[in-house]
Amino acid sequence: MKTLVIICLMLTSIMILSFTDMYHATPVLLRGRVVSGADHQPVSRAYITAVQGEEETLTDTSGNFTLRTWQALPVTITIQHGDYKSGKLVISDTSQLQQVQLLRR
Repeated sequence: MKTLVIICLMLTSIMILSFTDMYHATPVLLRGRVVSGADHQPVSRAYITAVQGEEETLTDTSGNFTLRTWQALPVTITIQHGDYKSGKLVISDTSQLQQVQLLRR
């Protein structure tokens, strides 16, 4: 019984440590704008997701998005829209607005 308790405590410690390595104590705010690669017009209703995690959002009518995540930088996001080829972006600096260009299918 004592061995089982020790094993449970060790597993709990490992889970807590791995969780804290993956996530920040405060959220990170990712901001950007999605435009068409051909004419630089905003792409509205593009679907933005964090590759690791469950965070997601849509671009507004101006192509702007804000995504709040608990992941540590760098964060990889995917950008999808039915009229465009999907894109990926690795964000390592949140001090500037990220510009994403999508190409038409």
